[in-house]
Amino acid sequence: MLFRDRMRRSWTKALRLIGVIASGGGTPLLVGITIIAFSFGYNQLLAWLPNDFPLAPVLAVILGLFLTRHRIRTWITPTDLVFLLPLEPQMGGYFRASLLYTGAIQLFNLSVLGVILYPLYHAKLGTAGPYAVTLLLLACAHTLNLLLEWQSLRLTVSGRWRRLHTLKGLRGVLNFLLSYAALESVWWLAILALAVLGAWYRYWTHAVPRAPYPWRRLSQLEQETVARYYAIANWFVDVPQYKRPLRERKWLIRLVNPWINREAVYPYLFWRTLARRSDLLTIHVRLLAWVLLLAFCWPHPAVITLLTFLGNWMFIVQLQSVGDAVHYPIFFKLMPRPASERVQAIRQISFLLMALFTGFTALVSFLAGWLGGTELVLFLVINGAGALMLNRRKK
Repeated sequence: MLFRDRMRRSWTKALRLIGVIASGGGTPLLVGITIIAFSFGYNQLLAWLPNDFPLAPVLAVILGLFLTRHRIRTWITPTDLVFLLPLEPQMGGYFRASLLYTGAIQLFNLSVLGVILYPLYHAKLGTAGPYAVTLLLLACAHTLNLLLEWQSLRLTVSGRWRRLHTLKGLRGVLNFLLSYAALESVWWLAILALAVLGAWYRYWTHAVPRAPYPWRRLSQLEQETVARYYAIANWFVDVPQYKRPLRERKWLIRLVNPWINREAVYPYLFWRTLARRSDLLTIHVRLLAWVLLLAFCWPHPAVITLLTFLGNWMFIVQLQSVGDAVHYPIFFKLMPRPASERVQAIRQISFLLMALFTGFTALVSFLAGWLGGTELVLFLVINGAGALMLNRRKK
């Protein structure tokens, strides 16, 4: 079966890549620090949680977002638009297998999320029995949301249907309402919200055309999914087949342009490339969020200092690809400028971004009370020296 073969090849590549990542010296340390800090912070959160804290709405938002957002794995490639299009009437089994696979993976993720959130639920809302019923209702809602997402993809063959159905706001509201009612044990309201989702699915079943399938959209979503996985793996190991997607981001280009000297060729080129890369800036933001989250879980000055250094190091490793000639046209290699200017431009960009990373972390840590006056000075000195060291290492 075609779907089974593609799934097996994908998992073989993924497991091989995971093995390479796990064998790296820094990965076990990073994972260990994250798990320890998360466990410590989770226990602190349970101890701190006040009696009047609106826990049910907060958990309902988390669960509602999880139920609403779906990414269906089809392993459709651009060449399938040519070779599989003639077999479109026989592709029903392929896509049913895709939905079964995606549903199984996402139900497993829901189970993991449920296990993580159970201590919070048990501390303020209820016991294991009602929570099991809540997870059962959420699993049913999750399945309906997956089918509705698939219908919305099928309806993208018509622009009118796409504009109507891609408004996920109503579905998000229903998922929030269902999650909140289930967490508060208001079973009739949870079942009513589930019934509305079921009726919605039943209605759209008759509206979805039997053909054609949205081949281009499915291929695009699959490429985005693979790119996201490669982006995560590229944090730890070099992934040559990973091609970073580009975005126009005109607003960001307008924001950056006044600060760029257009006569300085390499800084101008690298800053614009950095602004248009769809993952490099998001990596910077996600690393910052990761550091602040772990700092909240374990607000010790030494831990915050170490996490900031690790965050800067991980980002600088990724930033070096901005200067790779493979991402530019051939004239980049023929540019009549010395290579030292290219190295210097990358160093200036990396040092500025590390300074922003360190400064924002220091500001949040100081305002939150995690760092005192003396500790703040030591934090800035140590991470400033670390930034200089990391910058000097790069050639």
